[in-house]
Formats: sequence, C-alpha cells, structure tokens
Amino acid sequence: MSGFYKMDLETFALSPKTGLLSKNPFRPFGQNQLLHDFGLHPDNFNSSSAVLDKILEIEANFNLVLLAERFQESMILMKNELCWEQSDMLNMKLNARQEKKKTSLSEPARQALGNETNDFRCLVC
Repeated sequence: MSGFYKMDLETFALSPKTGLLSKNPFRPFGQNQLLHDFGLHPDNFNSSSAVLDKILEIEANFNLVLLAERFQESMILMKNELCWEQSDMLNMKLNARQEKKKTSLSEPARQALGNETNDFRCLVC
C-alpha cells in the first residue's frame, strides 16, 4: 500500500479519498473483500440494499462462517459445530505478520477507516 500511495496507513486513513487516494490498486480486492468472496459484484459495494440482500442470502445459506481475522474464535465455533473435543484441535501459526511490521493507528485513524468499512461491520455483527 505504501508503495502505491506513497504514505503510511495513518496518513492514508486521515486523508480525503480524492485523486490517487480514490483509486484501489488491488481492485476488486480490499474494499468489501468478504462480500466480494461471497459473490457481490464490486459495482454494488456502495449499495446498502445490495449489501443487505447479500448478507441475508449468506445467513440463509450458511450456519457458520469463519473469519481468518478472528481465527481463534472461529476455531472454537467450528469445534462446537462439529462436536469435536479440544484434543481434536491443532493450531500452527504460520505466515503471521511479524510484530515489528505491525502498525499502530491513532483513534481518529481507526474511526476514519471504520467509516470506510461500515458494510463489513454490518456483515460480521
């Protein structure tokens, strides 16, 4: 991201999304990635009704959706759904982001990014 936008995540989050910042170099990846994975066309990412329809479709077709970002919690839910014992579970942490490469964001930056991902929050609630 810093290579394309030439700024760190904090600066990006707090900047108006005009010009280069309105472009997604990874299109269609990034914005509403989860909804894209479930088949929502990128043209509908900003349509609240299309997003809600897709969420209702997901709820009707799946009793459990696991999220990599919430891996530990997802594994516990899967264990319960499959009636497994704790001894049936094994977790090996591979390809995790190194601690020194993680970015801390200020509260205003978190809120700015949160405004960009309202539909995602609706999906996981």
